[in-house]
Amino acid sequence: MSRLNMTSQGTQPMEALRPQMSEGEAEVDVESIDRMLVHAAPILRYRSAAPTFYQRRGKRLLDIMLGTVLFVGLLPIIAVVALAVLLLSGWPVLYRAKRVGRHGRPFHMLKLRTMVNGAHHMLADLLEAKPMLAREYEERLKLPEDPRRTRIGAILRRFSIDELPQLWHVITGEMSLVGPRPYAVEEIALLSSYPEILGSTPAITGPWQVAGRNEIPPQVRIALDVRYVANITLAQDLRYVLATLKCLVRADGQ
Repeated sequence: MSRLNMTSQGTQPMEALRPQMSEGEAEVDVESIDRMLVHAAPILRYRSAAPTFYQRRGKRLLDIMLGTVLFVGLLPIIAVVALAVLLLSGWPVLYRAKRVGRHGRPFHMLKLRTMVNGAHHMLADLLEAKPMLAREYEERLKLPEDPRRTRIGAILRRFSIDELPQLWHVITGEMSLVGPRPYAVEEIALLSSYPEILGSTPAITGPWQVAGRNEIPPQVRIALDVRYVANITLAQDLRYVLATLKCLVRADGQ
């Protein structure tokens, strides 16, 4: 943390986030952070010194090299799973999710389809018919137990297999292996006050992934991403990659 000059735009409760969010930390006390954020002022902000070589060049080199190795090595699995989706759930096999890219430019993130066809058209009717789901969606902007999910989709989400096509985006530079989460375009209003996130490349994994994904509310996800952007190091990125692999083995996906 010696590289950073830290400036808080909040009050003391946000300062208490620092022990919970130490560099490279894979286990986060989500309930404790959530309680702090409910009563806290805006998120603690960081001002970085001059970028390091890893931040300027090394991170992209890691993405290209490791992303290519992973994509080529996992391509047979992607192909087999895509065939299974086609046979059990029909066409299309891939889903193009609109996400906020670097500098706020939207892009279409590829995923193996886990929902029924036309799922996005069903959302409004579903939330209107089920108030409990509507409240959950309002709090988290997601439905962890989404009834629109197909049977094979539930398995793919549990093991995060649906996200494997995103390795292609890592190779092309639209995404990174580690970094802020790829926010949906509907969440752009949440990011308007956080140029450090908008200026970063969204990633397959990061602090939000190993901290609980859909189990943590949007403001906590932003707090984790803000801190990550201010502390980008090779060692930290490798720790997040390893922590993500452990999550996949435990089938922690949602």
